[in-house]
Amino acid sequence: MAEMFSPTVKVRYSRAEERDKLRDSSELSSKR
Repeated sequence: MAEMFSPTVKVRYSRAEERDKLRDSSELSSKR
Protein backbone atom coordinates (compact mmCIF):
# COMPACT_ATOMS: atom_id res chain seq x y z
CA MET A 1 0.00 0.00 0.00
CA ALA A 2 3.02 2.29 -0.35
CA GLU A 3 1.45 3.62 -3.56
CA MET A 4 -1.26 5.31 -1.49
CA PHE A 5 1.37 7.70 -0.09
CA SER A 6 2.81 8.78 -3.45
CA PRO A 7 1.90 12.38 -4.41
CA THR A 8 0.55 11.37 -7.81
CA VAL A 9 -1.88 8.90 -6.27
CA LYS A 10 -2.92 11.50 -3.69
CA VAL A 11 -3.75 13.98 -6.46
CA ARG A 12 -5.63 11.33 -8.39
CA TYR A 13 -7.58 10.40 -5.25
CA SER A 14 -8.46 14.01 -4.43
CA ARG A 15 -9.57 14.64 -8.01
CA ALA A 16 -11.78 11.55 -7.90
CA GLU A 17 -13.35 12.77 -4.64
CA GLU A 18 -13.97 16.23 -6.14
CA ARG A 19 -15.60 14.62 -9.18
CA ASP A 20 -17.85 12.52 -6.92
CA LYS A 21 -18.82 15.62 -4.91
CA LEU A 22 -19.68 17.52 -8.08
CA ARG A 23 -21.72 14.57 -9.34
CA ASP A 24 -23.57 14.27 -6.01
CA SER A 25 -24.32 18.00 -5.90
CA SER A 26 -25.54 17.96 -9.50
CA GLU A 27 -27.79 14.99 -8.77
CA LEU A 28 -29.24 16.71 -5.71
CA SER A 29 -29.93 19.90 -7.65
CA SER A 30 -31.58 17.95 -10.48
CA LYS A 31 -33.80 16.04 -8.04
CA ARG A 32 -35.21 19.28 -6.60
